Amino acid sequence: MTHTYQVEVENIKCGGCENSIVKGINSVAKVTDLVIDREKQLVSFSGEESIKQLVIDKLKSMGYPEKAQWRVLRRALPMPNLSSAVP
Repeated sequence: MTHTYQVEVENIKCGGCENSIVKGINSVAKVTDLVIDREKQLVSFSGEESIKQLVIDKLKSMGYPEKAQWRVLRRALPMPNLSSAVP
């Protein structure tokens, strides 16, 4: 059964990136309706359920990793007061 997938990725910067993605995906999986939206950083395609992870893995190996569904927030730690340690 054919499904339609959308994968939000990082690093699609130009038409060359789009062409690389098309060639890369077509080299590992039989997909149809492949659309790359540079502005939304979105790769859409149709195919069998078994190819979704193949496509995600290929995109990652090419430098277009899937965007994380969550973000790690890093809190800056306060700097220790070293003025009292200097003679």
